[in-house]
Amino acid sequence: MNGPQDEEEDFSKLTLDERLSHKSWKARLNGYQQLLKQFQNAFPLPQEYVKYWSDPSLFHKYILDGNVVAQENALFALHAMLKKQIPNVNPNFNLEAYLNEWVNPLLTKALNSSRSKSKDLSVTCILLICSLDQSIAAMVLTIIDILPSVRIPRLIAAIISCINNILTTFQLSNVEGGQLVELLNKIFVPLPKLASHADKNVRGNTMDLIVTLYVLLGKD
Repeated sequence: MNGPQDEEEDFSKLTLDERLSHKSWKARLNGYQQLLKQFQNAFPLPQEYVKYWSDPSLFHKYILDGNVVAQENALFALHAMLKKQIPNVNPNFNLEAYLNEWVNPLLTKALNSSRSKSKDLSVTCILLICSLDQSIAAMVLTIIDILPSVRIPRLIAAIISCINNILTTFQLSNVEGGQLVELLNKIFVPLPKLASHADKNVRGNTMDLIVTLYVLLGKD
């Protein structure tokens, strides 16, 4: 339990990096709030803040913050950074590192939060990351690969809903030929098992996804 002295500590005297890695969630919260302020207001980003975009492993840690209040503010900061960077992304942008670092914690940690705003931010960030690429295939394939490791029914249902959200938002943008076949094969494999899941929300969200696929493909 924290004592009065810890409660009164002035974290503003620490550097941003010290706050973001501090053992106190209040210090980390302060750091995330500073990141949010910079990402909302500054363009282009000051040089000392560029690393938070160029090194996706940093926000990987922030998304996994063990305190739900601090974590939610980390998600606000990530959301603001994505909105700032998306219009300025180089056409040759390499999406793979960002998918590897951000998608898993966004889905398995943030989407499983007890805070509804954190859940909403998780999906919103996923959609924003999708818009960084010309195709939705890489994102959906990444999510499908994560799904078998998830055991919590409400989280399985939420992830299926997220896939459906991606498909209804972007449809099958720039997914053609062999890539489309690979994507559909990956999606179709777990559908029978998910459609007969013991949890009604998993079943319901799976049926919604099946309907979306039917509409997009125009065939059985």
